[in-house]
Amino acid sequence: KMVNEELRTEDRVSKSQNTDALVTFALDNDFVSANNASGRTTTHTSDLSFMTWANNDGAIEWSNSGSTACENQILSRVWKIDETGTVGNVHISIPDDSSTALTKLPADNGSLYLVTKEGDADFTIGATVTELTLNGANWELPTGFDFTDGMYFTFETIRPTKTAVGTDWATGTDWSPEGVPTNSDNVIIPLGVDMIVSGVTAEANNISVEPGASLIVNTAATVETSCGLFLKSNSTSYSSLILDGIIIGDVIYKRHVNIAAGAGNSTTANDLVSAPLNGQTFGNFRAENSNILSGTIGGNPAFLFGPFDSSSEVYVNYGLSDDVSTLDAGVGYRTGSTDNGTYTFEGTVEKGIVTSPLVTGGDIVWNLIGNPYPSYLNVQEFLNDTNNQQVINSGDTFGIYGYDGAALDGWTIYNLANTTATTAITPGQGFFIATEPGVSGNITFTPSMRRVDRTDDFIVGRNVSTSEFTFIKLKAASTTSSYKTEFYFNDNATRGLDVGYDSKLWNGIIPDFALYSHLVEDNNNNPMAIQSFSSSDFHDLTIPLGVNAHQGDILTFSIEEMNLPEGTKVYLQDVLNNTTTELNTMDYVINPISDIEGTGRFYLNISNTTLSNTENSIEKLELFNNPKSQTLILKGLLNFDAQLTLYDVQGRLVEIKDLKTNVYSQNIEFNNLNSGIYIAKIDGNNSSITQKVIFSTNGF
Repeated sequence: KMVNEELRTEDRVSKSQNTDALVTFALDNDFVSANNASGRTTTHTSDLSFMTWANNDGAIEWSNSGSTACENQILSRVWKIDETGTVGNVHISIPDDSSTALTKLPADNGSLYLVTKEGDADFTIGATVTELTLNGANWELPTGFDFTDGMYFTFETIRPTKTAVGTDWATGTDWSPEGVPTNSDNVIIPLGVDMIVSGVTAEANNISVEPGASLIVNTAATVETSCGLFLKSNSTSYSSLILDGIIIGDVIYKRHVNIAAGAGNSTTANDLVSAPLNGQTFGNFRAENSNILSGTIGGNPAFLFGPFDSSSEVYVNYGLSDDVSTLDAGVGYRTGSTDNGTYTFEGTVEKGIVTSPLVTGGDIVWNLIGNPYPSYLNVQEFLNDTNNQQVINSGDTFGIYGYDGAALDGWTIYNLANTTATTAITPGQGFFIATEPGVSGNITFTPSMRRVDRTDDFIVGRNVSTSEFTFIKLKAASTTSSYKTEFYFNDNATRGLDVGYDSKLWNGIIPDFALYSHLVEDNNNNPMAIQSFSSSDFHDLTIPLGVNAHQGDILTFSIEEMNLPEGTKVYLQDVLNNTTTELNTMDYVINPISDIEGTGRFYLNISNTTLSNTENSIEKLELFNNPKSQTLILKGLLNFDAQLTLYDVQGRLVEIKDLKTNVYSQNIEFNNLNSGIYIAKIDGNNSSITQKVIFSTNGF
């Protein structure tokens, strides 16, 4: 008690005289000085105010049931406060298990919490938890606590924790502290550890798989938890679960989601995600995740979360009416968090084949899909899957299009040119694919595609090794924007279209500020984001570049990254200014006097010899057409007289056209042509180029 009524003196520090007494109270944070020591200055606020306490005679031992949180254990002994008057703030001291006191706490896990509750001793609901501080061999509450009459209290600590230091669950030496975990233990699988459960039942109170770690549950193995299996991620790393056995208990994935776009900005930030666990309703999902950006559309509540409508090519924002919709495996969603934090996904773990329906049509259709597994997904196995190759576009949009969240170049594109056998997509990652025209079917994800990895998602800032590629990443930057285009060299590519190795911009859309290329041969006028060439094509390779930029906004061309054979030089040619700049050694900077749009002015030249400023050559011209029209389009600056001659496929002359000089682009009109293949030849300045073109008079 805090007052000695018989002597009518104040007790400023007090402890029960029982031999098993554990708790000491004091009016100030001094548990050493005598009760009447001159240094004690704290007094009761009013006469005859006192506080007594009693316990339930419970054992001084930890219990696995009744705690405030599933990962904690609680003391079996519970106290109740009886207060008369107003004692106010008091301090508390409890001997740690390291103390020499006869009565002390059992061994804890390096933490201790005071648990209090008004009215009853059911601490699982409505309790208040206050952390204590270890002072020498005693746990104390330096700030004190104001107990109230009728309040119950006890103490709890985090359960014993086992941290994986090896890869075999059933091996005691693979854990710290040593020993196989039991169902009383919290388990941590830290960064860099790939824990395998094989042929046993692995038990734990809960399991936390940290970012960059994995848990692999083989066939005939079981993982059982009382408080759940938690898969975690951060902005640069993700955890993996590969399940072929059985899991008993809840599975939760804390998946990092990029921050939402700011007000009035529809393209910066945001993220494309998929559900790494299957079956959660949107209603339960949004209730669990208050950090989904929300607002109103047309006066109705709406959330920045929803799929992509492939037919209308718009993103859907879910509303309250979508609460019954489930987050299905293999479906992609556009979203953005308010805090650049994590979303909590709950549900079942996919461990079999997952098929996701696609929207298809007579032309290319873009579908937003996503990794259905709580593990990484191997890119090349996905792209090379026989079923997938039948439905993914077999032209210049073959590949995986991942949004990078930066609204610069907008997309990270994976195809066979810039991936290896180990390239993987993160758990819960959404991405686009384009379908093959006229083909219907499903996209297929198979268990063999699952991987353990530690890489980042598509959001910019990812750190990916590119040393195994021969490539150039060319960048154009203004004062406010930047854009890049990529070129790769391998044994499977040519100067024409190579399916799987050349990919155009997403949906063929060229932004107001952009950098892209056109095919060197058989140009189809499509803006290429990635273009590949033969691994030996480093001699006099000239690549047409497309540039969109604004007047008066200083424009800088540079090599963002490069890995080419020694001695290979990269030149940027500006035919308007008649300049050639070796980008290996310096950037090329201009201040445009007018808007720049399209191809014809800039070229990238790859060579192992020195290039000088030269007059425009006819080889730099680009000729292409829309087969549904009878017009040829010529891109490139001519400063000499030239003619275009059109022949039919038998070599018979059809028509001759004089070409304009000193323009970047010109249309060459023909009339009354029959459908078929023609040969176009351009002659001028003692040189010529020849190209096959196709015309279709019926529009097909």
